[in-house]
Amino acid sequence: MEIFLRSLGDPGFQQGVAVDLDVNQSTVSRTLITVSEAVYSKRNNWITFPNTNDSLGVAINEWANTKRMPVS
Repeated sequence: MEIFLRSLGDPGFQQGVAVDLDVNQSTVSRTLITVSEAVYSKRNNWITFPNTNDSLGVAINEWANTKRMPVS
């Protein structure tokens, strides 16, 4: 997980992350693929979007109330 998070935080070159963490670049590459695929496979469980105007309105109001951010 450290390899994955470091790669997200430093999206430049995999080799730099590999050197910093003392692993091969191929390990960084395989880790990115494996973790990305695992997260992608769970996308429907973790991310949902409103599918009606009413549910969109509810989501907007909940966001405004819980995050204390203005909405237009």
